[in-house]
This record gives sequence, structure tokens and C-alpha cells, in this order.
Amino acid sequence: MKKIIISLLVIAASLEVVAQTFTSDDYKKAGWMTLRFYGGQRISLKNHSAPNWLIMDHGVGYDFDKDADGSTDLTGGWFDCGDHVLFGQTFFYSAYVVLKGYDAFPEGYDDYYSYNYSGYQAAGDFSWEGKKGQPNGIPDVLDEIKAACEFMIKAVGLASDDFADLILGLVKQHAPDTQDTQISLKESGKGNFLSATVKIHAFSQQQLDNIYRTLTQHPQIKFVL
Repeated sequence: MKKIIISLLVIAASLEVVAQTFTSDDYKKAGWMTLRFYGGQRISLKNHSAPNWLIMDHGVGYDFDKDADGSTDLTGGWFDCGDHVLFGQTFFYSAYVVLKGYDAFPEGYDDYYSYNYSGYQAAGDFSWEGKKGQPNGIPDVLDEIKAACEFMIKAVGLASDDFADLILGLVKQHAPDTQDTQISLKESGKGNFLSATVKIHAFSQQQLDNIYRTLTQHPQIKFVL
């Protein structure tokens, strides 16, 4: 037992010596690399609503774009290969832990780049050492967590030429930053009904409740998922 305690003390002392050799820049780089892991896990590539720096830099990763659970489309958020199961607990828990860290220690999270990695892309240099990121006034942790806040809403109603505009108009009452590219339509077998799937960035349960309430109250809409 005594040997074990001595060994642990030696290890602890060694770790302390190593930690003392880390510079402030080393810690900043470690934080930058940690958040960039999530940036390399972003899915939404079909309409480029969530740019992925790994694909920008290396041109690979599209094989993960078609994430699905059977016939259920699960594109959006982070890739499963990052162990963020899109229909289970780990995806949401990861997002919670990241935000919990920011909530507890906001001054430890810096702003080195923008959501679309425009600075790195323009320079063709995605490295820490190149310092090509363009800050956008938003801590990088919030830029990265944005992909985890994507939420799918599906509304089914009577088919009409303006159905997409109708759904977007109702959704934008509560999610004004929703873009026209964030909606997709699917026609029923006989063409009598249309289902519209809208991807929004959710920020509260109240917002989602308001969207559902607004959609379900419209006479043309039959049900909302």
C-alpha cells in the first residue's frame, strides 16, 4: 500500500511539473481544438446551413450527410461518428455539458473565428498557428453549439401552391432567422396533401410551444409533429 501511495505522489508531482511548462497560448489552443472538434462534426451540408471546417479543409465527410434512422431523416446537429447519437441521450448531453462549462466560466471562452469559418477558408489555412480566423463578436462555443440547437418541425396540410410560404410565414413569427432554404416539401401519394419539414434554431421550450400552437390553429394544417 505504501508503494502505491508513493507512486501516486510521484505521478502527481510529475503532472504538476508538466503543467507548469504549459503556456497561456497552449491552454488557449487546447480550448480552440476542443471546440473545433464539434465544428468538424456538423452535418447540415445539403444547404450548407452548418459549414464544416473539416470538409472545407480536406474535402471529405459527405458520406455521413445521409444520417437516418430507417426512414426518419436525422440530418442536422452533429455526426453520429462523434458518438452524438441523434435520437438518444448523448447528443443532447454533450450540448448540455459544453454550455454548462460556458455558463460556469464564460471568461474562459474566446472568439477566434466566425460561424462559417470564412477567415480560414479565404486564407486556405485552418491551423491554430496561422491565426486566420475572423472573430464575429460571438464566443466560439456559442457558434459551435448552434448546430446542436437545430430542431425539426413537420406540418401536414391540404396541398396548395403557397403551402411552403404559408408554413414559413407562420414559423418565422417565432423564429425570424429561419431561411427559405430550411424547408422541404413532400407530396402524399394522391397529391391531396403536402408535408413540410422546417429546420429552425430553437432557443426555448416556450418558442417551440408557440410555433406548434400557431401552426395547429391554422385551418389548412391538419397536424404538426
